[in-house]
Amino acid sequence: MYLIRRHDGDETPQIKETLQSLAKSMRMPSSTLTHEIFERWPEVVGDYLASQSNPLAIRDNSIVVAAANPMVARELALNGPSIVNIINVFLKMQVVDKIEVKTGPSYARRFRRSD
Repeated sequence: MYLIRRHDGDETPQIKETLQSLAKSMRMPSSTLTHEIFERWPEVVGDYLASQSNPLAIRDNSIVVAAANPMVARELALNGPSIVNIINVFLKMQVVDKIEVKTGPSYARRFRRSD
């Protein structure tokens, strides 16, 4: 497998195209698709859970999500199959198999408001 392919002539593909091609060959979402999921997080989990959670990454067929507190973490875990299904529909490919929820002081700091 070649990471960089030459097009007709002397053109070399853009890095973005190369990375997207590599991600596709590895059956991973491109960074633009991952970014789209993060931007559309309220559509995936609803407004309340979106305000209390934050997607961190998609890796090893899991979406890693930070939760503001244990109750939100439990709600995300209970809705995990539905969340996974919605994400795969948005990405138009089977990328995520499960949700991994992180909670605790280091993750909760992301949701504290400074008044």
